[in-house]
Amino acid sequence: MAQRLIWLTLLLLASCSGPQGAYPSPLSQALVLRGEAVRGVFLEVTFDPSALRYLGSASPLLTEAHLEAGRIRLVGVSYRDLSGEVLRVRFQVLKPGAQPEARLLEQEATRASLSWEEEGPSPQGRLGPQSYTSLPGVGQAEVDPAFAQKPLGDLNASGSVGLADAVLLADLLTGAATPNPYRRYHADLDSSGYADEQDLVRLLRKVVNPNLGPGLEVAPLVLSLNPGESAHVLVGNSGNEPLPAVTLQAPSGLTVQDETPSGYAGKVYKVTANQSVDQGAIRFVAGTAGSRAVAVNSLAPDFLLSLEGNPSAPVGGQAQASLTLTPLLGFNGSVNLSLVNPPPGITLSPSTVALNGNPVTVPLTLALDPSLSPQDYPLTLRAEGGNRVREVNFTLRITDFSLGGDTALTLPWGGGGSLQVTVAAQNGFNTPLVLALEGQDGAPPPSRIALDTSSLPASGGPVTLRVTNPPPGPYPLRLKATPQGGGATRSWDFTLTVTYAADWRVVLSWNTGADLDLHLFYPGTPATQHISWSNPGICPPTGEACLEGDVTQGPGQETLRFRYQGGSYRVYVHWYFGGGSWQASGAQVEVLNAGYPVQAFPAPPSAQGYDTWWHVLTVDGSGVVPGSGVGSAQPQGLGLSPLSLPRKGR
Repeated sequence: MAQRLIWLTLLLLASCSGPQGAYPSPLSQALVLRGEAVRGVFLEVTFDPSALRYLGSASPLLTEAHLEAGRIRLVGVSYRDLSGEVLRVRFQVLKPGAQPEARLLEQEATRASLSWEEEGPSPQGRLGPQSYTSLPGVGQAEVDPAFAQKPLGDLNASGSVGLADAVLLADLLTGAATPNPYRRYHADLDSSGYADEQDLVRLLRKVVNPNLGPGLEVAPLVLSLNPGESAHVLVGNSGNEPLPAVTLQAPSGLTVQDETPSGYAGKVYKVTANQSVDQGAIRFVAGTAGSRAVAVNSLAPDFLLSLEGNPSAPVGGQAQASLTLTPLLGFNGSVNLSLVNPPPGITLSPSTVALNGNPVTVPLTLALDPSLSPQDYPLTLRAEGGNRVREVNFTLRITDFSLGGDTALTLPWGGGGSLQVTVAAQNGFNTPLVLALEGQDGAPPPSRIALDTSSLPASGGPVTLRVTNPPPGPYPLRLKATPQGGGATRSWDFTLTVTYAADWRVVLSWNTGADLDLHLFYPGTPATQHISWSNPGICPPTGEACLEGDVTQGPGQETLRFRYQGGSYRVYVHWYFGGGSWQASGAQVEVLNAGYPVQAFPAPPSAQGYDTWWHVLTVDGSGVVPGSGVGSAQPQGLGLSPLSLPRKGR
């Protein structure tokens, strides 16, 4: 309860120029309003500022004045009936005989009259203390969008704000009128959540000043919404000039829609809770008219749903995001997760999360079928638990790729090389690839062919293969690429051709006491300059061919080395000295390429021996070809014999 003595004098000093003599002055006069059962008056007075100076007013009424050049508007109300002199408007007369013009615009009285007379004492109110009760503003359950059809302050629903509304508000405060929700909404002109004498003063200002600036007001000030519930917020104007454009900021989980019907003086907003809001607020802003906030919170046990991260994965893989469930107001229990109308081929896990009073963060996994198209999918995650449903929208990005590049690669024994592979990204694919190799028939590749490169960046690049000593020839192979972390495998077919390396080695060994010698004949070299013990040559890589040492008496071993450069390379063994036969010599020739065994040739079963030639093999473009065997004819007509050859120092 507030106690107020109903006796308020508002003194407004005039801004015009003139003498400032002592007051009251012999030249002062007053416009006096007298009446019976006066509850309120609205008076407009016009005057010549050069002839009259406005000095102020005195009244037992609660008054507001609006002064312009040569015009003053005054409005006043009382909490109860007043009789006699109720208003005195004072002027200083600057020109003898000057008088103002006055008219009553509105009155709430049995009788009222105006007179111009010499200044006298102020009207003496003889009223006891007057009690009034502040009225609560309109609550969430009481708001009717139709309240906003009339301008704020129009308590009697006449379509405009006037003196009668101020009198009605005074009666509401004293209990003389019934405070229904419509009246309580229009009585709160400062968004304080209740109506009191300050609102009555604001209402009088709105009545008296047609140019009163806009003031943004909202009701109700508090909303309590559980998920799925809606309520209305009304926006009004406590001034007379139009409200600037209204903007708003709402917390996550609320949808605010402007549902103002055409022709309404105020605005109507529908607020819907999509999820729990704990201590949130909607902020309304209207430029110079200020800003107001409406608090929003939940009452029932609830939970919040949030999703962090941008789930993305290749087709056939798994996309992940971070899911957080936050219990509110003591929520406990299981929350079921699902996707709303997802396309076929997307599977969600987990399907259930248990809440026990504390926030829970878990990885949300989306398994993607390989048949899905690479594109962005707008999805909705739904969480249901305890009669609460929460939803959050997100975008799932599904990517893919294809392979391209070289279709052929040739590698020698013991060698390695690179196959250039391109990766064509689809829908932003950017995942490194894990590589594997197989035959184009799906069988494992030969054990002596292997990948040196185990992974490939999403941008593509060289893929290195290495071979040891598989049989030379073509190998139809398939490169398989799988995104790291999982996804559909894509492949690229190519042909690997394996050849012998250029570096050859021929090793002769025998176990008798005879002297056996290796000889090599190769293209571009005269027979007389072939590689032998008398012309050992220069070993690769500096030279083209060489004999690594000469054993003059067995048992022994000799080695030929050469670098194949095309044509035919013929290898012979000459029985230079000593007795015995080939079949009893224990002789053997082993052929190696790049250090790997190719073939071994045992001595032929010949009874011949001394001064015979064994044509062991020929190396040509096809590989190793067995020679013609043992004979007495010298290769290429050489005149070589133990007697004609240089002696070996025996």
